[in-house]
Amino acid sequence: MCIRDRGAGTGTASWCASEYLDLENITCIENEINMLSLGKQLMQANNKIYDIAKWKKQNVLTENIEEKADVVITAYMLNELNKENLNSILEKIWNATNKLLLIVEPGTPESYNRLMKIRKYFIEKNAEIVAPCPHTKECKIQNDDWCSFSCRVARTKIHKLLKDGDVPYEDEKFCYIALYKGKIQNKESRILRHP
Repeated sequence: MCIRDRGAGTGTASWCASEYLDLENITCIENEINMLSLGKQLMQANNKIYDIAKWKKQNVLTENIEEKADVVITAYMLNELNKENLNSILEKIWNATNKLLLIVEPGTPESYNRLMKIRKYFIEKNAEIVAPCPHTKECKIQNDDWCSFSCRVARTKIHKLLKDGDVPYEDEKFCYIALYKGKIQNKESRILRHP
């Protein structure tokens, strides 16, 4: 299986994917040269991922995407783009996807609203939604609420110092959507709030 990590930053999403998927190769694509350089350096600490990863400088706004991949990931990238560019970027990354497109954004009301527009865009393209809610029906979450998930992240000493934090962890909230090219068996039930 191959992954293309669009707007890879330091390659965090690729590192995560490598923990759960049997990957043959990873391409981390980043426009900011400093992030790309830092990502390469950090990846050297993990031979498992470093040996199968390559880094590429590319601007998703101005350049065509030639390479296709089984899985395309974009994490915390779309929230940095102008809304006028969103649909053209979505079309590019969808065309570069062979099987699964995973979009991860910050767990904020603004990002959730953007994700709902992205969801609508892909429903119109007949994409199958795999997660978090595997259906193409209307979302039942009200306008004054939003869907997000949380991951507890350990803070290093430098992290605590930079964030002026006291506790040794922080809870990072995120929202996401996973889209599949093909047919899936949709489930009718889903959890909208914490059980």
